[in-house]
Amino acid sequence: MHLHLGIDAQGLRSNLACHPIVTLIIQPKKRHKKNMLALPKLHNLPNSFPVEGAVCIELVEGIPLFRASITVQERINTLLEKQQKLPLNNEEEQELDLYKEIDDYLGFINRTVRNLYLNQNQSDL
Repeated sequence: MHLHLGIDAQGLRSNLACHPIVTLIIQPKKRHKKNMLALPKLHNLPNSFPVEGAVCIELVEGIPLFRASITVQERINTLLEKQQKLPLNNEEEQELDLYKEIDDYLGFINRTVRNLYLNQNQSDL
């Protein structure tokens, strides 16, 4: 099941199917000394990041997974394709880095929700 959050360009609610976010290579975050999970920090959002409709929720085995919307994925793909052909300018490089941070953040949320769900189900047994 796919659910696209937000409003499309015409201001209409949409239920567009969303695709998995582009896989980006990201270094795993270190945990705090007290074995607590470190929440990734988002310092800025890319200027091209849509205010609405940037994230979609996909239910996988009853667990909600947060993914980048098609619009965000297309922008990331554009930057990655350009990067393969020629170097990105500083603004584009910064934009791609910010999208990597967002991907890291969504990944953290997805892992946390999944682990909470799995731990809850194991404790119920």
